[in-house]
Amino acid sequence: MSSRSRSSTTRAVRGFFPSSALLHLRVDKLTRDRAALAAAFWSDEHFAKLLPVLVAQIPLTPDVSTADEAAPVLSALFASLAAATASPTFLKTLNHSLLLQTRSESPVIRSLALQTVAAVWARKGEDMLELVPQTVSGFVSEALDDVEEGVEQSARELLKVMESLVGPLSSYFGDA
Repeated sequence: MSSRSRSSTTRAVRGFFPSSALLHLRVDKLTRDRAALAAAFWSDEHFAKLLPVLVAQIPLTPDVSTADEAAPVLSALFASLAAATASPTFLKTLNHSLLLQTRSESPVIRSLALQTVAAVWARKGEDMLELVPQTVSGFVSEALDDVEEGVEQSARELLKVMESLVGPLSSYFGDA
């Protein structure tokens, strides 16, 4: 996505969710209604169109208190989206889109993204296994070395979820 289209998406998202309270209400409603709508309306194509807008909400969580409130809401939303699909392509896109948020300058956003990914992995389990290599080597290993303790802790929690599915992942960390 170009920086021009990314900035226009961010502006549109900010206009759509003018406050974090409103965001939480809308995301919570979408999470609860997703199951009811799944059979009648939602498809992987619809999810793919909605995903960039929803992922764009993560950087709009500006401080720790808001992030503490947002973590369970966003985690539940993205876990529900993952649960509603059987598409490996959508799961890969979802996983990668969320993991890109771990490159944020904000440690709050990095931690929130890792918590959200952990919720997706916990929900989808074995359907995520093919994503282990790029998830661990490309993102989790960086987050484990983060100077911010909260980010490192969130990475360790994600690693625990992943290891509960595949066993020890120490081979990705050299002599760890």
